[in-house]
Amino acid sequence: MHCLATPFLVVAFPVVAWLGEGAEAGLIALSLVVSTFAILRGRMVHRRRWPLGLLAAGALVLATRRVVEEGPPEQGLVVVAAVLLVVAHGLNLRWSRRAASPSPIVS
Repeated sequence: MHCLATPFLVVAFPVVAWLGEGAEAGLIALSLVVSTFAILRGRMVHRRRWPLGLLAAGALVLATRRVVEEGPPEQGLVVVAAVLLVVAHGLNLRWSRRAASPSPIVS
C-alpha cells in the first residue's frame, strides 16, 4: 500500500520543503511506521529476521544523517539508508511470496 502512495508523496515534496524540516521528519516517521508494519506482517509469514534488521539499520542511518552537515556526507547517508530500506522490502516480499506458495512435490 505504501508503495502506491510514493508517487503522490513525490509530487508533494515541494510542499513539504516549503513547510520545513518538521514536515520532513513527520513524513520520515510515517514512512518508517508503515514500513515496520509491512515488514512485521511479512515476518509472520516467512519467519526471517533480516528484513527487520535492515529496516532498523536504515532507520538508524536516517537518524544519523540528521546530525551531519548538509552536503555530500548527508546525501551519501540518505542513499545508504534508501538502499537498506529497498533491500529490506525486496527480501520481505520475496520471502513472503515463497513462504505463501506451495512447495513443489519431490518424488
